[in-house]
Formats: sequence, C-alpha cells, structure tokens
Amino acid sequence: MLFIVPMGIKRYFDADSQDATQIKRTFQAVFIMQMPVERTFNPLLSDAGQVKRTFQAVFIGQMPVKGTFKALLTDAKRIKRTFNSLLSDTKSIKRYFDALSIVPMEIKRYFDANSQDIKRFKRNFRGQFIGSSAFWMQKWPILRFF
Repeated sequence: MLFIVPMGIKRYFDADSQDATQIKRTFQAVFIMQMPVERTFNPLLSDAGQVKRTFQAVFIGQMPVKGTFKALLTDAKRIKRTFNSLLSDTKSIKRYFDALSIVPMEIKRYFDANSQDIKRFKRNFRGQFIGSSAFWMQKWPILRFF
C-alpha cells in the first residue's frame, strides 16, 4: 500500500531485481483509486509490521523488487491478475505524490469504513517511515489520516 502471508513477505525482501519502477507504478495506480482499494489491500493486512516496511521501501525507492509482488503472495495467480490491470499507468512518482492530495477523503472513507485489521494497519503505518513523522506528513498529506 497488497495481499499476503509473512513467509511471502520474507521472499519479497529476499528478491533480487531492479524492478522497483514497476512496483511504484502499481502503488501509484492503487492510491489514485484506479482500482478499488479494498480489493487490492485487504490481504496485506495480515502482517501490519511487514506491510509498513514494504511501503517504506517502495515509497523511498530503495528496495529492489522481483517481478510485481509475485514473490510476496500466497495466491500469486489471482493477485498477479489484479496487479497486471494496474501496470499501464506510466506517470512519474512525482505525479503520484501530487495526486495523493486530490483523493485523501476517498482513502480516508475507505479506512474509516473497515475492520480492526485496518486499524492495526493504520497504527503501524502512521509516521513510521525513515525520519520524523512530521516530515512524512508534510511530504504526503494523506498520512495524516492514518
């Protein structure tokens, strides 16, 4: 932030590739609401701590990625189809960050409408990136909703 098992996440972090751009485009499409967030994110919520670290690595662009999130998933075929539908968006990561300020209420409504798993995810996600939480909230206004 998406869809998992802790073992799958370990394989994601062990993956060796230079495919970070594809992952950025995937997250970009998700957050710009080109695909229902619920369908895309729900499976990720089973391991909030690992999810937070995954988001951190993707947003900062320092984590090499193998394939899309294939190594991350238990239901790889189904999720691969989900991600493949998002990968045509070639906007820059800068435009992605700009777009976040356009849709925060949509994302806020999604998180407000969901379960304890979402709340646990929000707690782990909030301000836990490299550096101060204030910096990240200034850079990405959407984080203030988490």
